[in-house]
Amino acid sequence: MPGTQVSPYVLGIDIGPGSTHAAISTLREDTWSPPEPARLGEQTPATFSALFLDDEGYLLTGDQAGLAGVDRPERLITGFHQRIGDDVPIVVARQRFSAESLSVVTVEWVLERVGGTEPTPERVVLTCPADWGEYRRQRLRVALDEAGLAEVDLVSVRSTGADAAAEAAGVAVRQLTDAAELDASKAETALLPKLPATTTGDRPARPPVSISPFRAPEPKSPAKKRAGFRSKLSAAVVSVSMLALLLAFPGDLQTASAVSCPQPVTRDVGGC
Repeated sequence: MPGTQVSPYVLGIDIGPGSTHAAISTLREDTWSPPEPARLGEQTPATFSALFLDDEGYLLTGDQAGLAGVDRPERLITGFHQRIGDDVPIVVARQRFSAESLSVVTVEWVLERVGGTEPTPERVVLTCPADWGEYRRQRLRVALDEAGLAEVDLVSVRSTGADAAAEAAGVAVRQLTDAAELDASKAETALLPKLPATTTGDRPARPPVSISPFRAPEPKSPAKKRAGFRSKLSAAVVSVSMLALLLAFPGDLQTASAVSCPQPVTRDVGGC
């Protein structure tokens, strides 16, 4: 109905040996619903994993391919998804097809089938058998990219059928959820206030400390140094002279220290 808003959804696809399944998970009120089967067949959700090459060179898919192949089985193609990685091409009516190209045709048809009633899915995940190596996955990846389906992701699963499609849809939901959480964390980081370069956060300021540095003595000039040396030398000479006198005349010096000389004395020792 025009103007009706359709909820976002993701799509999981599983191409099995006999049937192809798809599952949808829808976003409702910020919550993803459990995966539900998408209707691919005319009578059932699943459809035949088959392609039919008609006389005009077009490939019929799904139930139409199965019905057309009843009368002309030589133009019916099955089991192609399991042959991915096989270098031997699939030949039908002298037409050569690679296995991965036929899987891409099936994926395109599923997208068109589901897209007829739903908008473009937010994410598409296609299953691969768990025993596939890197070479087979890479062959399918290249074929999807060349067909313009780079948005289709691949996931290895051990389940099959409807369970595999539901598992693929669950992987798509987790991918979107993880991407949304990553974007939210980036936004929160961007909203953090930026501190100025001079801000130190909660670290307390250093308390004021009054320091009186030791005052070094003022250096003396050469003249002051020589004067000091002379005064020290004179004091040393007097000390030596007094010591000599005390040793030579201990008694006289003791008397002379108490009585001053009234007149000069003529002795070998000059003066009193």
